Amino acid sequence: MKLLLAGVLGWTAALVPLLLFVPGYVNTPGCAHRIGISAACAAQMAAQDEELFWQHTLPLLATIVGGYILVAVLALLLARRARRKTS
Repeated sequence: MKLLLAGVLGWTAALVPLLLFVPGYVNTPGCAHRIGISAACAAQMAAQDEELFWQHTLPLLATIVGGYILVAVLALLLARRARRKTS
């Protein structure tokens, strides 16, 4: 359990600089700065949001979740190996 906690804390510590120092990607079109936006502008913003999700948000979330899964698997394997050596 200590190994799992250490791994989770280590991975979290590695993620903090990534989340703090990697810039966000918000590019609003020029039409979005007006008071009323047209349907074409709203469609353009929706398309950009969709692209942003697939190119930035999803890979970032996959990296974060994948790291925690890897930490859990490694902790489980090392704990199992330690139990085999003691028995």
